[in-house]
Amino acid sequence: MAKKNQVPAIAVVDENIESLYDNGLSGIFSINRGAKDFQITKKNSKVDLILTIESISYL
Repeated sequence: MAKKNQVPAIAVVDENIESLYDNGLSGIFSINRGAKDFQITKKNSKVDLILTIESISYL
């Protein structure tokens, strides 16, 4: 829909992003900041989400 209406669109995802650009997304951002143990990832998830949203806000 965004591509059809020429509106930029972004997605915050974790995996399986291969086809998303083909569907018109302008930017794709991952919340994970590198491969880590699940417990560490879970503990840091709130901060990682905030940092990702901050990065998006610079668009």
